[in-house]
Amino acid sequence: MILFDLDGTLRHNRPEANNFLFDYVVSLGAMDSTQNRHTAIRWAHYYWVYSSELQEDVLKHVEMDEAFWEQYMIRKLQAFGCPVEQAIKLAPIVSVYMDTYYEPEDWVHSDVPDILAALRAQGYRLGLVTNRSFPVDDYLEDIGLAQFFEVAVAAGEIQVWKPDPGIYRYALALLQATPEQAVYVGDNYYADVIGAERANIRPILYDPEKIFEDVDCEVVSSLREINQILTPTP
Repeated sequence: MILFDLDGTLRHNRPEANNFLFDYVVSLGAMDSTQNRHTAIRWAHYYWVYSSELQEDVLKHVEMDEAFWEQYMIRKLQAFGCPVEQAIKLAPIVSVYMDTYYEPEDWVHSDVPDILAALRAQGYRLGLVTNRSFPVDDYLEDIGLAQFFEVAVAAGEIQVWKPDPGIYRYALALLQATPEQAVYVGDNYYADVIGAERANIRPILYDPEKIFEDVDCEVVSSLREINQILTPTP
């Protein structure tokens, strides 16, 4: 049985938000490097998974208003390598730019339906576990993936978010399966890998851009590699 994450794993924003933002920040004078980009992306993954910084910002800005997002941008620019003064100066400019010009489209790689169909054909049962706030059944229909999944669980439906193991256990209960029978595939180490491990599910990190370094789990750069990992070598 294979459980999948949705955003960043099966479907993506095009253009990708982080690099769209970083390209603009660099045009404003920030120093650019692959390391800076990867560090900032790792930080963003970490921040949104119940980090102490997120908790601090939510307590300070209960409504998650404009001030919340400006503080978030300051933190993210610092993670990108901007000095504090530069981050404070650029944050409101970058926030306005993103609000005005970032209009991504949903994108599912053309290989994804074939990969999911092949896994199903080999006898794997498939499920989806996402941290989205609302049910995704209609959305999966819209992007052509609904037919592959027996269940699709959104965190907002049950008010349990990854990496809380409860969301994985809920999906397994729907599938009448045990953790030992499942693997979980996702792109966020802090939410997907740690959450799966807490639920005693074998995690596989999908990391085509090599964002995470020296992780303690199996890693694939293509979803096609999943079958190679799961199929024993004769």
